[in-house]
Amino acid sequence: MDSATKERAGPRPAGRGHRWEKLVESGLLSADALAQALAAASSAHIDQARFLLDHVGLSRADVESALARHFGCPFYRFTGRETVLPDLRPRLRVEFLKKMCAAPVERRGTKLVVVVDDPLDAARTDALRSIDPDHELSFQVGLRDEILACIDYSYGLRGDPRPAETTVVEGVEELADRIVIEAHRRGASDVHIEPNGSDQSTLIRLRVGGKFEPYEKLAPATAASLVDHFKGLADLEVVERQRPQEGKLEFRLPERPLKLRVTTVPTVHGNEDVVMRLLGASKPITLEELGLGPRHLAELQAALARPEGLFLCVGPPGAGTTTTLHAVLRHINTAEVKIWTAEDPVEITQAGLRQVQVHPKIGFDFPEAVRSIVRADPDVIMIGELRDHDTASAALDAALAGHLVMAAMRTRGAPETIGRLLDLQVDRHGLAGALTAVLAQRLVRGLCPLCRVSHPATADERAAIIEALGAEAAEAAGWTSEALTLWRAPGCRACAGSGEQGRVAVHEMLTVTDEIKEAIVDAEPAEHIRRLAVEQGMVPLVADGIARAVAGQVDLTQVLGACSR
Repeated sequence: MDSATKERAGPRPAGRGHRWEKLVESGLLSADALAQALAAASSAHIDQARFLLDHVGLSRADVESALARHFGCPFYRFTGRETVLPDLRPRLRVEFLKKMCAAPVERRGTKLVVVVDDPLDAARTDALRSIDPDHELSFQVGLRDEILACIDYSYGLRGDPRPAETTVVEGVEELADRIVIEAHRRGASDVHIEPNGSDQSTLIRLRVGGKFEPYEKLAPATAASLVDHFKGLADLEVVERQRPQEGKLEFRLPERPLKLRVTTVPTVHGNEDVVMRLLGASKPITLEELGLGPRHLAELQAALARPEGLFLCVGPPGAGTTTTLHAVLRHINTAEVKIWTAEDPVEITQAGLRQVQVHPKIGFDFPEAVRSIVRADPDVIMIGELRDHDTASAALDAALAGHLVMAAMRTRGAPETIGRLLDLQVDRHGLAGALTAVLAQRLVRGLCPLCRVSHPATADERAAIIEALGAEAAEAAGWTSEALTLWRAPGCRACAGSGEQGRVAVHEMLTVTDEIKEAIVDAEPAEHIRRLAVEQGMVPLVADGIARAVAGQVDLTQVLGACSR
C-alpha cells in the first residue's frame, strides 16, 4: 500500500506512534479535534499535512516540527529552487519517484539527501537505496504535495513549484500572540521580523540555540500591521520609521510573565525590521553549572575571593555573559554582602540583590547609576555592560575605591579586552591597579549524547587544529597524532535528527599578574599580552574548545567557527 492509499484509507486514532501525536502533546490540538481533522482530510481526499495547514490553521512550523520529531529526522522545506539531481534523472523514471514519493535533491559529502513523506516506510527506503550505490542515503521528511511538485518540475511536467506565502487570516493580535508563544515554546532567544517590500513576503525567523530557524512567511500588508502592533506594545512611536527605536514589553504567559526587548531598524525600500529578545524572568544557575574546567573554576574562585578590584566577563552577544555574571553573584550572595546591580535590561532576578534598571532616555544611564550606587554603601557592584568611556571610567573608579566590581564587555577574547578598555581612554595606571581577571567565553551547540559516535580525525581536521592553535601547542596536546579521535552526531529521534542537544560553554581566563600590569601601563598590544598570558599558563579559548571536541561534548567545526568570531 503506497503513502497516498494509506492516507485515503482513513485516519489512525491519535496515540503513541501516530505522526501527529506531537500536536496533541504540545496542546496545539485536542485528540478529538485531530481525529475530526484527519477524518475530514480523508473524506476530501486531501493530504493530512496540507489539510492541517490550509483548513485547521496550524502553522508550518508546528506541522514541520511534529513530522521531524515523529520520524526522527530533519524536515526538508522546499524553496522552489530544488530539483531531482540532473545526473540521476536519466535513470530514474518519473513514475517510480512518484510511487515512492521521493526526491533525491542534494549531495552532502558522501551522503545523498532524499526527501520522502514517510521515512519510516522500510519497503520504500529499501527500494530507494539502489538509486545511487556510491552514496549513503540520508532521508528527510517533506510535504507530499511539495515532493511531487519538485518531481514534476524536474522533468518539465509543470512550472515553478515554489510554495505560495502563508495567507494569514487570523487577526494581528492573535498572530502576535502566537509568534511569541511559539518562540518561548521552542526556547528561542530572539524573534526576527524581516519585511522585503510591498511585493515580496515577510520572513519571520527564530534564533534557537544560536542558529536561525525559519518560522513563517507573511503577506506584506499583514507584516506591516504586525510591525506596528509590536511597536505599539513596546511604547514606541508607530509613525516613526526613519530612525531606530528600542523599547520593552511584557507578555503574559499562563505560568509567568515574559519580558521582551524590542528593537526596530529601518532598512532599504522603506522597510522596518523588528528584533525581539526574549528576556523572561529566569533564575541564576550555580557556579558549577557554568561548565568551567577545574583550572578555570579555581582561577575564577580566586578572583572572587578578593574584596575589591575589577572582574570582567566578555564575549559577543549571545555568549552567555549575563548568565555567568549572575552565577558569580549567586556564589557570593550572602547576608553579609551588599550587592547592587545596574542593568539594561534586568534579565535575571535573585533575592538579596538590589537590582537597578537604567533608563537612558531620561538621563539615568549606566555612569549615573554606578555613581548613585557607590553612594549607597555597596560591597559588590555588577554593571550590565561597559560600552563607553564614562561607564568604564565609573566602573574603574568604583573598583579603585575598594569595591568589587564586575561587568560584561563585547570583545573577542580576554587579552583583547584590555586593548578595548584602553581604546575607551580609561586611565591605564588605574586599570593596571584595579583589573584582577578577565573571563572570555563562547557558547557552542552540544552533541546529542544518544547518537554521537567517535571517528578518527581526518588529515583536514588535524590541519585545522594546527592552524587554529599553532603546531607547537597542538603537538604538545597530542592533537596532531593520527590516533586522534573526534566525534559527530548523525541525528536520532531524541534530537529530532539534528544531532545536537543544548549548548556547551568554552572559556579563556586571564589572571592579571605583575607582568601583565606592566604591559597594561606600557599600552602593549593584545598580541603581546596574549603571548605573555599563555606563557604564564592561560589556556586559550580555542584550546579549551578543542579539548571539549576531543572529549565528545561538541563538534570540532562548531568550535573553530565560534572561536574565530
